[in-house]
Amino acid sequence: RNCFRFLLGNLSGFSDSEKSDLQELPELERYMLHRLSEVSDEVRAGYEGFDFRRVYQTLFNFMTVELSAFYFDIRKDALYCDPNDSPERRGCRTIMDITFDCLTSWLAPVLCFTTEEVWQSRFGETRGSIHEQQFPDIP
Repeated sequence: RNCFRFLLGNLSGFSDSEKSDLQELPELERYMLHRLSEVSDEVRAGYEGFDFRRVYQTLFNFMTVELSAFYFDIRKDALYCDPNDSPERRGCRTIMDITFDCLTSWLAPVLCFTTEEVWQSRFGETRGSIHEQQFPDIP
């Protein structure tokens, strides 16, 4: 829940026009995109094999260790202090947008109400329900 709260707070007002070109992302953001791709493979394999423990463990470790304790901690300065158009801040918010879509989709089958509440809080009725979405492809 804390991870979603942090994402929602920092993605407030974010639009597609603010997204950074993925080829021009700072190194840390490229690393996080790579990790998202690896986590996506693990989560999909877990769901396909009905191994919900694997899904939970993969997402729990990713959210607590890599996102909260590592990435968010490093990028707080860029989010709170840098100008709105700085490459680090725009890149960070781009990755956070992709991460939000991934996490809500991946957790929706097991945290039905929480993910729906978070999804509706961010998008309202404009994008329907999280339960109508496919797992996103990582660029």
